[in-house]
Amino acid sequence: MSKKRENEINTIENILKIFLKENKLSKGLQKINIREIWSEVMGKGVEAYTTNVELRGNIVVISLSSSVLREELNAGKNQIIISLNKELEDITIKNILFI
Repeated sequence: MSKKRENEINTIENILKIFLKENKLSKGLQKINIREIWSEVMGKGVEAYTTNVELRGNIVVISLSSSVLREELNAGKNQIIISLNKELEDITIKNILFI
C-alpha cells in the first residue's frame, strides 16, 4: 500500500509541476519564494541582517542592514550565485546586488 501511495504523491507532484509550467506560474512563484530560498542558503545569521530580498529578472537585489556583512557577501558573490541557482528551478541568477 505504501508503494502505491508514493506513486500517487509523485504523480500529484508531477501534475503540479506541469500545471505550473503550462500556465507560466513557476517564475512568479520563484519570485515569491526568493526570500525563503535566500534564508535557507545563507542561514539565520545572514537572515538577521537582511531587510529585503527581491528578484528582478535574473538579478537578486539584497538589502542588508550591516555594511560589514555587505562587503563580506560581495566578496563571495560568485559562490552565492551558484548556491542560489542550485535551489531555483526555472530562473538562472546572473548577478546579485547588495544594497
